[in-house]
Amino acid sequence: MSFAPVEVSAGVSQRLLSYAISAQLNRVSNERNLGIKIMPAQDQAEGCLMLETDRAASFVLDDIQLAVAIARSRSPSAYAISTEAFSKVEPCGIMLRKDDEPFRAVAD
Repeated sequence: MSFAPVEVSAGVSQRLLSYAISAQLNRVSNERNLGIKIMPAQDQAEGCLMLETDRAASFVLDDIQLAVAIARSRSPSAYAISTEAFSKVEPCGIMLRKDDEPFRAVAD
């Protein structure tokens, strides 16, 4: 199974977290043969834009910041945060389009 790229913000304040999450994403992708390609963004705004414009299938960030990103988006009802925390470093969720059931099945 292969999905579109996954965005991980690479902002200065989150650089170490980005590396840790990227390592976890790579490990999970390899273990489950998901074919995830990590695409770093310069900041959260670019990460959201990548998801909104279909250049990424999901956006990985801590759940509070994802909730803010969803609230500020053009179409808040189009996004959801995964119910299960992804990161062991911090409780990060995954924002994805609500209508993307194949990806939701993997993300949840």
